[in-house]
Amino acid sequence: MPPSTTLSPLAHTKIILHAARYPEHIVNGVLVGKIGQDGAVDVVDAIPLLHNWTSLSPMMEVALELAASHASALSLALVGYYQADESLSTPAALSPTGQALAARFAKSTAPHNPSILLLSPADLADPESPALVALDSKSHAPSASHPVSTPNPALTRDALRAGVHERLGDFDEHLEDVRVDWLGNKGVGEWVKGREATW
Repeated sequence: MPPSTTLSPLAHTKIILHAARYPEHIVNGVLVGKIGQDGAVDVVDAIPLLHNWTSLSPMMEVALELAASHASALSLALVGYYQADESLSTPAALSPTGQALAARFAKSTAPHNPSILLLSPADLADPESPALVALDSKSHAPSASHPVSTPNPALTRDALRAGVHERLGDFDEHLEDVRVDWLGNKGVGEWVKGREATW
């Protein structure tokens, strides 16, 4: 396993907001960033993929290709995957699609391991917790030796209280309305940047 995953406030906020935006669905997305020589994963952004078509479908493949191209244009790469289950009150487990994508990312990030993250509903009430659990990319079991951190998890809770999740769109929404900025989600980014300036 990589020694750690560090999420920027933007990446962390997008993951949590994606789950909050579609609480009745499984949601998933990809992590954008770099993996250091020591295997540490630095996630600078997250791209919300799907909430309807969460199987390995042509829609998923298209979304993954577009996300990879977007990351490459920023001189970054897809370094992992995140998932949140459809009921934030139930224990999460990596879906079959998540397991398949974990295997795919394990190949693309070799010799290092990708960051595979699951939302941890039990930790959402803790303002100091990122509420995310790292999984082993092969066994898909939680990895206690792989810490997940973000500089200011309280910022994400502020975003939830402010209703910023209503500004977030994923690829599914983009298919229904091409104006939805699912790759960048600039509205969320602007809120995060403005909020960071006041901390």
